[in-house]
Amino acid sequence: MVVSLLAASPAPATNDCTSPPAVMPTSQLVSGMKGSGVTTIRGTTPTPFEVEVLGVMDNYIWLDIPAIVVRITGPDTFLDEVGGVFYGMSGSPVSVNGKLIGSVSYAVSWDPTIVGLTPAQAMVDLFELEKAGAPSLPEQIPFDDATRRSIAAATGRSPSEVVGGLQLLPTYLGVSGLSAARLTELQGMLDERGSRFQLVPASGMSANLPVTSTRFVAGQPIGSVLSWGDVTVWAAGTVAIACADEVVAFGHSLFWSPPGELAIGMTGAEVLAVGTAYLRIVGPAYGCFGVGFALYFFTFSTFKTRPTLYLEDLFVVPEERGSGIGRRLLVELARIAVARGCGRMEWSVLDWNTPARKFYFKLGAVAMDEWTVFRMTPEAFGRLAREGTPGDVPDEAV
Repeated sequence: MVVSLLAASPAPATNDCTSPPAVMPTSQLVSGMKGSGVTTIRGTTPTPFEVEVLGVMDNYIWLDIPAIVVRITGPDTFLDEVGGVFYGMSGSPVSVNGKLIGSVSYAVSWDPTIVGLTPAQAMVDLFELEKAGAPSLPEQIPFDDATRRSIAAATGRSPSEVVGGLQLLPTYLGVSGLSAARLTELQGMLDERGSRFQLVPASGMSANLPVTSTRFVAGQPIGSVLSWGDVTVWAAGTVAIACADEVVAFGHSLFWSPPGELAIGMTGAEVLAVGTAYLRIVGPAYGCFGVGFALYFFTFSTFKTRPTLYLEDLFVVPEERGSGIGRRLLVELARIAVARGCGRMEWSVLDWNTPARKFYFKLGAVAMDEWTVFRMTPEAFGRLAREGTPGDVPDEAV
């Protein structure tokens, strides 16, 4: 998610939350229940999405705190635009029958529609810190057998193909004022500490932000400003609960410290874009990248009047090539294309890459030899963009 911190931050809390949202006990949740959530994919207005409950794993986060697993099922407009869960979606609230059940905090590496939730009651308890539960969430949560079977049935897989478990969504920190070398050094220090922060270069922000009376609503983006000035550091997430002048956001702890008073800046945020490409990892661990990945996104065919799944990149580490990893990745993509009602799958391959071409032919793909790929460099489309007045195009040039 690409965000821009807004120049106006909400006013400091003056009224405590006395009427938090109604919560559905996890004991009442069963597989197959339908619900809905809200998150922001553009601007500051929350967008609804639909979910189906796949399982509740008791005591999987901490003692008496279960892990809730849901699948994002729609609407198609939501899935077409973002594909499923995305970084920055942490904290997005999910409800069933009008009662809050939790907020987005976990995902899996192989399907962007499978999501883990922090239970709602654990978040509501934060309004009274002395009742607050565990200080942080575990980085990974394995699936129990019942949930594994439920996920398999919902996604058309066999239970043995539901690998791994839930992984805590990382928190991206936008950093300005540091050189690339210093940013890399800081990332290394965080990695050594075992943090889930991912640093990205970002623009700075003014140190003189006006305070407004604007209140957040659930599902809106929110910024947490850790420092500003010569070096600006901020995180972006989503509001899970907005009650009076208090909010609960991110769906998981931002730092390592237990709940308590901590003075950091809070600001509004605006979503500029959400990347639809999704990294898929299959197989045993290989460094921090897995043994392979497929990077894809969706386009739309006016001829087919259906979406197209476009495979941008397929990679398998050299020592694992020939072991079936590439085929498994293509199988996963084919399942996604079927589920999304795609009219076709497409990708490009260099004409001299004979092994890859043979592999794709065996899968049933055909070469589109009658098509020619056109490409424009930034210099070329920059010159084109500077021609004449926007909209002023001669008829003979069309």
